[in-house]
Amino acid sequence: MKTHPLIRALNAIMPKASFAVTASSQWHSMTFSGEQLTVECTIDQHDYQKHCSGLVAILPEYEFSIAHMLVADIAIVAQENSGECITLLIEALVIYA
Repeated sequence: MKTHPLIRALNAIMPKASFAVTASSQWHSMTFSGEQLTVECTIDQHDYQKHCSGLVAILPEYEFSIAHMLVADIAIVAQENSGECITLLIEALVIYA
């Protein structure tokens, strides 16, 4: 199975995290087409605190470099702490270039 380009880009930002697309739907406007994605990110509590705790603040402004794709909108919409790991729910809109 081919890994979505957004997942590869997120892995570059947070290499210690595990990512999975949990929902995907096509998106179209009058001039653009793309995809709405829901991504689940799971990371160890210690690694999150050490490497990724600022992600909530930087992710919406992060400049992704993905061939033939523009990340038009991305945000962490939910966060769950199970004690051992943190699970983030990320929603994104990518536009095909």
